[in-house]
Amino acid sequence: MNNPKIEVNIAEIFGEIKQELKGINDRLSKIELGQEEIKGEIKAIKAEASSLKEQVGEIKGSQKAQLWSLIVILATAVLGVLVAAGKILFFPG
Repeated sequence: MNNPKIEVNIAEIFGEIKQELKGINDRLSKIELGQEEIKGEIKAIKAEASSLKEQVGEIKGSQKAQLWSLIVILATAVLGVLVAAGKILFFPG
């Protein structure tokens, strides 16, 4: 039994390998560029989240001030009604 001979040009094989490696390198470069874009977007999102946290804190403080103002106004109104009712009940005419 004779072993068949395979004749292949090594230069062609290396050329094909080189083309494949070039394609892989191109795809890797695109991935790296995409990764840099994503990092930039993440930084922008973090900055925006920080800004939103500050705004929420300001709103909470403002709400507390408004709530206390409302309590004082209602207490004054209730006190005024009680004084008026007491004056009418205890000092008629």
